[in-house]
Amino acid sequence: MKIRKMSNYATLMELLAGILVYSIPVEIIILFVTERKLFSSVGFLAGVALAVFMTIHMAIIVEESVSRGEEGALKHVRFGYIIRIVVFLIVFLGLFFLGIGDVITALFGLISLKVSAYLRPLTHKVTQKFTDKGR
Repeated sequence: MKIRKMSNYATLMELLAGILVYSIPVEIIILFVTERKLFSSVGFLAGVALAVFMTIHMAIIVEESVSRGEEGALKHVRFGYIIRIVVFLIVFLGLFFLGIGDVITALFGLISLKVSAYLRPLTHKVTQKFTDKGR
């Protein structure tokens, strides 16, 4: 199955830009507010990396599901969801049991996906002005 190049995913790029816009100020706040700066930053960046993975993975799964029949698409989407949950559990349990990052700040990093979705209309307007093309 052929998947389009990632640069063709305008919405995906806007979501990733939103994650970046959210992550930079939150990381700065974490560095000023927390006592265990490295521990908290590692957790936050793990959450952001997980959000980026989930965003890209969802885009790929949706793209692949469109070309399948109704039943095949449903199974494919469910399987993709299970993969994302397993990766989420591995990352968060790894942070918790290995003690390499703060789980709470990792949640703040993961929330960047949600914030990015809410910021998407704004990032779409900005990218539209820079590229002079709408969707």
